[in-house]
Formats: sequence, structure tokens, C-alpha cells
Amino acid sequence: ALLSRWRNTLDVLGIEVREDLSMLESLSKASERLEWQSQGLLGDQLSLENGAILNHSVRFPLVIDPSGQAIDFLMKRRQNEKIQKTSFLDNSFMKTLA
Repeated sequence: ALLSRWRNTLDVLGIEVREDLSMLESLSKASERLEWQSQGLLGDQLSLENGAILNHSVRFPLVIDPSGQAIDFLMKRRQNEKIQKTSFLDNSFMKTLA
């Protein structure tokens, strides 16, 4: 539904778009996706979508990551920054976010 609304908005604005254009292609370049993969991110659709979310997030990205690969990728990519890893299952989850 979101993708069709996005395409309708582009159509109303008169912005031409390829029919096969995906949100992932809109939010990232092929070279970025290759760089993410070289940094340990898996190449499947969900992992690459997580990479795009992480690339554009300013604060507290919500990442669906059953394998843990996106978290490992993020921690490696941002190792020089003050990043705290938490989970909804952690007792101190709310305290970590504050």
C-alpha cells in the first residue's frame, strides 16, 4: 500500500519513474549496497533494506534482524561512535534509550 501511494504521488507530481524501481533502489546506490556487503551485510532483500534504513536513520532505527547480521554490521560500521546495543528483551531497555 505504501509503495502504491508513493508511486501515485510521484505520478501526480509529474515525476517519471521506472515501473521496476524499488524503494531500496531509491534509498541507496548499487555501490553502497556492494560496500555494505563487503562490510559483512548479507545480500538478501531484507538485509539490504535494513542497510538502507541504517544508512538513513538519525536515531533509534528499528531493524528486523532475525539472524543478527544487521546488528553486527552496524556495530562494525559505527565502531568509532558511542553505540549501545539493546533489545526489547533487555531489562534495561527503556533506560538504555533514555
